[in-house]
Amino acid sequence: MTNNIKKYRLLNVLYIVIVLIFFLFSFTQSSHLFRLVTLFLAWIPVAWGALKELKKKNWLGSELFFVLAAVVALIGDEELAMTVVLLVVLIAEYFEDIVEERTGNAIENLLKLIPDSALVQENGREKILAIADVWPGMTVIIKTGSGIPVDGRVVHGEAEVNEASLTGESAPQTKKSGDMVFAGTFLETGGLMVKTEKIGENTMFGRIRRLMEEAEKRKAKIQILADKVTFILTPLLVLFIGGVWWITKDIKLVITLLVFGSPIELALVTPMAILAGTVSAFRQGAVIKGGLALERFAKIDALVLDKTGTLTIGKPRVISVQSVDPKYSEQDVIRMAAIAEKMSGHVLSSAVLAKAESEHILVPDPDSYEYVSGHGATATYKGQHIRLGSQHFMEDINHGNIDKATLPMCADSEAFHSSFYLSCDDKLCGMICVADELRDNGKSIIEHFKQDGIKKIVLLSGDRDEVVKDVAKKLGIDEAYGGVLPDAKLKKIQELQKQGYTVAMIGDGVNDAPALKAADVGIAMGAMGMEPAIEASDIALMSNDLKKVISVHELSRRVIRTIKQNIILGLGFTHGLGMILALLHILNPIQAAFFHAVPDLLILFNSGRLLR
Repeated sequence: MTNNIKKYRLLNVLYIVIVLIFFLFSFTQSSHLFRLVTLFLAWIPVAWGALKELKKKNWLGSELFFVLAAVVALIGDEELAMTVVLLVVLIAEYFEDIVEERTGNAIENLLKLIPDSALVQENGREKILAIADVWPGMTVIIKTGSGIPVDGRVVHGEAEVNEASLTGESAPQTKKSGDMVFAGTFLETGGLMVKTEKIGENTMFGRIRRLMEEAEKRKAKIQILADKVTFILTPLLVLFIGGVWWITKDIKLVITLLVFGSPIELALVTPMAILAGTVSAFRQGAVIKGGLALERFAKIDALVLDKTGTLTIGKPRVISVQSVDPKYSEQDVIRMAAIAEKMSGHVLSSAVLAKAESEHILVPDPDSYEYVSGHGATATYKGQHIRLGSQHFMEDINHGNIDKATLPMCADSEAFHSSFYLSCDDKLCGMICVADELRDNGKSIIEHFKQDGIKKIVLLSGDRDEVVKDVAKKLGIDEAYGGVLPDAKLKKIQELQKQGYTVAMIGDGVNDAPALKAADVGIAMGAMGMEPAIEASDIALMSNDLKKVISVHELSRRVIRTIKQNIILGLGFTHGLGMILALLHILNPIQAAFFHAVPDLLILFNSGRLLR
């Protein structure tokens, strides 16, 4: 909590105490003037709040209703009762501010994890710089027990880094030369020298912060409905109270009805629940881009999954290498495949490069490189045209244009092997077999989704059809399609939507970007450090833990359930039952103030529970 907030809260408490002291004196004294001064002191902050709301948002908030109630109280000589009402309002608003601040500042508190200075190395010497003075390219030294101040790549050292602030995973990750580290994470043991790539608002943390701020503007349908209801009810409520006065001429009854205020709180507590939900998801390592994504995810009844990196662990390894052209040895095939994949971010890249490293093969940079999403990669090196990709990539007339009959297959199809082909100057020259393991918890997660009401689960992959169907059978997925290109995934999702399904798509956020955008809810796995994945998805999971999808799905349902509870509590209890009791003369203005304040506080605390 900042010093300014502490001072503001202290002044609020002091002001309430002063008003309370004046009230106690006015209660014991018979001075009419003293009662008026007390009422005026209690009325000032409420009137100021009403003026700000009217000017800022152009709506009739509850504060304005209290202002009108105070005016009516003056006319009807009900100053003492109205002072009690306003005191209750001031105390309730104080607690409301605390709850709202706790929710709204949750992201800001996480951002405080980023150090405001960094130890940098320049010209062989170490010095401490303010983070604003650190620039991309500078080498930052991070020691045991220090927070990481920048996004960058490790150039020297090895360390255990706790990334829980981004991924929600408490187990530290080993970082060594070539690995990325992110601002806001914490170095537990070891030491690193990191070449700075991004600082401040450009870091992953800064990007997430902007997304969270933008997310507040994306309203869920239930929130839009609450807005419409409140804006319709507010003028009707004013007319209704005016009608009651016209018929009864009962000042105390009018004051009591005015105390219940405007139902505009309903338009305020709905975003509170959504904000609390998005903050809670962020703490678990998921970025949710708005209330609409939360609401849709709570209602999904169809789930489409990619295979690689979603149902498999996403760490493939090269099982075998085969040369199909006598001009090239297996070592040549590995070297050229590594050149083609060196600039790629595809999961195949790490497997091929690791194989090259294990064989002590030097891999130069390609002269040119192009990645064809969902197909493969093309590169040139010293005049030679190299392609590496899937079977359909090699068959495509615009790429390999190689006859399918000439393409060999990996021998062991039982191990979920995938075949990738290498062409050199438009002729097939090699094949690489890669295997990836299924996640241990994959089957139980699929079963959980089925029990949770998901009617249709579909597995789509660009891999061989027999491999994809075998994976689906082992995991209990009834519908699976192999050899599916990115545009075919998009069409399949559109087909499901036409059949009336609300579809969530889980993929890697890069190859699957079109499908993620087309789905009702696009979920990108392992999005940390991958801005395209975050941009393409509605929900971005920072880690590759599929269990997080279940956690966020359950959270989305809790958020929608909380919003519905809040609407019932606010509209049905406060403005429904409360006004009926007032019309029956069961509640007086002071009782109405408590009747109004308690549900409002319960609504805020109910939303705040989502942060736990």
